[in-house]
Amino acid sequence: MLSVFVYGTLQTGHPNHYLLGNALAKGNESDFSHDDEAAEFKGCAVTVDKRPLVIGSSFNVPFLLDRTGQGKQVYGELYEVTWPLMKKLDELEDHPNLYVRSEIPIQLLKEDNSSGDVTTLAWCYLLPNFKESLLEASPFYSRYSEGAVNKQYVAKVDRAPSSLKDEVKKC
Repeated sequence: MLSVFVYGTLQTGHPNHYLLGNALAKGNESDFSHDDEAAEFKGCAVTVDKRPLVIGSSFNVPFLLDRTGQGKQVYGELYEVTWPLMKKLDELEDHPNLYVRSEIPIQLLKEDNSSGDVTTLAWCYLLPNFKESLLEASPFYSRYSEGAVNKQYVAKVDRAPSSLKDEVKKC
């Protein structure tokens, strides 16, 4: 299984969580195969390093910019997923064309959401190519839900292919 840290629409209660939610039931079965799309929720987590999380484009998409040391520590969820599910996540995130899946250090949180003792590496989808002005013009968030208030996310199926990538070039 592969560790993946999600910070935006893949989190519980958000529009793309169905990809993980459908796989969670399979991951809880003792007889699942690693060829299945399966997931196991490991817990809430936070990035060890500060990173800029912005909500951008006319589609109100969360972008975790590939810039360590700027922004805030970002809160999300840690999952263990099978390779077939990781490939589905790559497809959603348009890896490696838009986002790039990179391993970053994250820290698991205790049940009361205080800092835990466990630090691990997890795959995370980062936006590597962006205009520097995005770092100056956008507010940074520590949680996707902070930036998503009063903003309607537009699902990938409701956008023209490559339209998000075209918008990111303008940001």
